[in-house]
Amino acid sequence: MRKLKNEHHMKSFGLQVETASYDRQGVADHAQNLATKIRNNLTISMKSLGVDILTGFGYVMGPQKVKYGTIGGTETVITVKKHNYSY
Repeated sequence: MRKLKNEHHMKSFGLQVETASYDRQGVADHAQNLATKIRNNLTISMKSLGVDILTGFGYVMGPQKVKYGTIGGTETVITVKKHNYSY
C-alpha cells in the first residue's frame, strides 16, 4: 500500500492512484523502457557467451538452417553447426 500511495513511484508506471485513472502514454513508455532494458541485458549476456546477435527478421528453413535479413536489405541463409553440449 505504501507503494500505491507513493505518487512519484506510481507516475513512473504511468499510474495515478488518487484519481483512479492512468496515463496511457506513461504506461506505454514504461513498458517500452522495460522491454529495452531486458533486451539490452539479454544481448550483453548472450554476447558474453559468444552468441552472434543478428538484428532483423528470420525464418526457420529446416534443421540447423535459418534465413535472416533486414527490411529493404538482403537475405542471408545460415547453416548452424550442431554442437555437443554437456552440462
